[in-house]
Parts: sequence; C-alpha cells; structure tokens
Amino acid sequence: MLSPALPAMVLLFGMLILPAGYQVVKIVLLAIVLSQIAIKSVWRGSLFLDNSIFQTFVFYACVGLAFTIYGLVNGNPGALPMAKEYVLYVLVYMVLVSGLDRARQIRYIDVTLVASALFISLYALATVMTKLGVYPERWYINFYQDTGMQGISVEEGFATIDLPSLPSLLFLQPYLATRIVLSKSKSGFVVWSTFLLSTFVMVFVGRRALLLVALIVPLLVFFFVLLTNRNIKKSLLRFTKVFGLLILFSFFIVMSMQGIGYDLSAYVQTFLDGFSISAGAGASIRVDQFHALINAWTENILFGKGLGAVHPQFIRSIDQPWNYELSYVKMLFDFGIVGMATYMAGIAAIYWSASEIFRLDRAYSFVLMPVIVGNVAFLIGNATNPYLLKIDYLSIIFLPVALLNFWKLESASSWHATKMKPVTDQNLHTNFPSETGVVSAE
Repeated sequence: MLSPALPAMVLLFGMLILPAGYQVVKIVLLAIVLSQIAIKSVWRGSLFLDNSIFQTFVFYACVGLAFTIYGLVNGNPGALPMAKEYVLYVLVYMVLVSGLDRARQIRYIDVTLVASALFISLYALATVMTKLGVYPERWYINFYQDTGMQGISVEEGFATIDLPSLPSLLFLQPYLATRIVLSKSKSGFVVWSTFLLSTFVMVFVGRRALLLVALIVPLLVFFFVLLTNRNIKKSLLRFTKVFGLLILFSFFIVMSMQGIGYDLSAYVQTFLDGFSISAGAGASIRVDQFHALINAWTENILFGKGLGAVHPQFIRSIDQPWNYELSYVKMLFDFGIVGMATYMAGIAAIYWSASEIFRLDRAYSFVLMPVIVGNVAFLIGNATNPYLLKIDYLSIIFLPVALLNFWKLESASSWHATKMKPVTDQNLHTNFPSETGVVSAE
C-alpha cells in the first residue's frame, strides 16, 4: 500500500535533484500535497502549526508584502516577480510545514535526502564520464537537454561542471556527515558511500562554493556535535573516525584528479582567486558588484531601495536585472539595515530554538542537528549565489522549521502529557523518534 506521504517525498526529491526544472510536474505534486494537508486540516479542525510558528510565518509574509509595496512605489521592476519568494512562497511553505505531523515522516525525509545526494552524485559523475567518452552516451539521460542549464568547460588545466542540482550538495553532504557522526550504530554502506561520493563530487566539479563548504564541514560538525553530546570522548572518537577516513579519501581524490590530467596548482589558485579582490574574472565581477550595491545602499541605509531594486550601472541579467550573485548584499540593497536585521532574526530564531532542543532533548537532536548543520552550510554557499530565489531551495530553509514545529506540538506535548522523560540513546531506534509511546503514531 502506498504511503500518503509519497507525493511529498517525491516532491522533495524533485526539488533537490531537479531545481528550476520540470516545474509543471512539481506544480501537480505540490497541488496534491497541499490538498492532502487541507483535507487533514479540515478533519483536525486547524493546521498542525504551533501558534508562535504560525504567527512568525504571517509576520514575514507581511514584511515581504510591505517591501513589495515599497518597491512598487519606487518603481522597482523586480518588485512583483520577487514577491513570489517573499510573500507567496512563505505562505505555501507555512502549509507544507504543517504537513509534517507523524514521526514516520521523519524517516521518509531521511531516506529522501540520502537518495537525493546519491542521485546527484551519480548523475554528476555520469555527466563527466559521458563527456570523457568513458560512459556510453546512449545510456546517458540529459535531464536538462536543450536548456543550456548544464555543461562542462575545461580551462586552465581542470574542468568546471555546471549542473543545476549541484548546490543541493551544499546541504546534503553536511547533513550526511553529521548524521554519520551522531549515529550510535553503523550508518550502513549506502549512507557512507553516498557521503564519500558526494564529497568527491564537491571537490571534483571545480565550484568554489562547493569546495569551500566541503573544507569547513568538519569544523561545523565538530562545533554542533559538542553542543549536544555530554560524553566528549566518545563524540571526539566518532568525529576522528569519520573525518580521518575522509582525509584518507581526500588523498584518493587528489590522486584521481592527477590521474586524469588535472593541474592541481591551477585548481587551487582558481579557488583562492575567489577570495582575492584583484584576481579572476568571476571574483572581479563580484567585487565590482559588492562596491556598486553597497554604494547604492548608503543612499537609504535603514530601508534600502525596496524589493526588486536594480542598480542601473550594474546589470547582470537582461531578463532579470534585479538578480545579483551576492545574495546578502542584494538583500541589504533591497531591505536596508531594518529589513536585513528582520530576516536575520528569523534565521537566528530557528537556530536558537534548535539549541534549546539540543539542550533539552538529546534524542531529537539526532534528528534535528544534521538538518541544522546542512542549513548553515547551505546559507554559507548562498552568499555568492542566489540559490534561495528558487522555491525548490527554500525547502532547505523551512525543513528545520517543520522539525521544530513537530517537536513543539507532538513530541514535547506527548512527553509532558504522559510525564515521560525524553527518549534516550538506548531506547531510540536508529536515532529516530519511536512510533509508539514517545510520540503519537498513526
């Protein structure tokens, strides 16, 4: 019998592996999921939403609407197009967040995330091997054929691979790393293989953001693991095992890159050029963009130019001139200090609420922490690329909100109502909430 959660998991899978593509299929799936949630909500009498989370969603939809109106008053061409992300999509995700109301759905989400990382990694490798003639072209399926959204360019002694799904690894690889480190039992061949394969792809494809996140993931995992584990020695031992193996695997990556003719010195220099104000065309464009947007922002420091503003002397896209690579600088340009601080407060509230769960409930931390670490890593990668302007990638922002909402309404209330202590490492099956006793089951 098919699970009612299947359409939602297929939708999440599609958002991660095929962002910005096959939108008609996703709209159909989204309509099915929203209909399911609507039916359950009518039967229940309300959305499955904590009151404070509901109020926060409404607040940010109103903030987005206010800056949309402000942008329209200022004549910003991108005000209405960007209102989708800041108003409509916020309300859509409010409903989607309420759809996570059963413990077993957390298991489904985990399987979906692992499957997504595996698919993206294998597809990236198949794309490269097809280009090199190693993999038969007749067996290769190009999901973005004739769209110009994927490609491979070889320059300066190494290849740069462009696939729309690669940014998903900014979230998925840190998620897998944290999941493995926190696991009390063996994570399994599939999870380990997916983690190592996704790491290989992140280093191999020649994208600065991916390589940067791959390098800082150990630090992120180490920091967050210390927040939740009282037994520091065991935590450090698991951390050492996981990332010790990753270091050994990194030598394999280096040898593989050298074996196919990669110029590692050029590869490293290109990565470092991304942090230089004087080297590299891509870096130079972003430096110029930074100065142009900051100088324009100083004309209205508090409230910016309004949603969808355009810098007339710095246009990056004729079709969408309001889009810029430096996402957070663009937000400052649009929203000013007041708006930027408002949105930053929302992200900070997610992390603060998560930290409270880390302190109060170690068992649920095993569920929530991998998502939080992946979320942090994704936001770091988003700094120089506007990934969050796609509805697909907004799922990475709101997934931890869904988990927080579930804990607030289901787990915490059940534990307090039955006067039971939160589950421990010993009675937590495979590091996920039990379907019986601790949280409500279907």
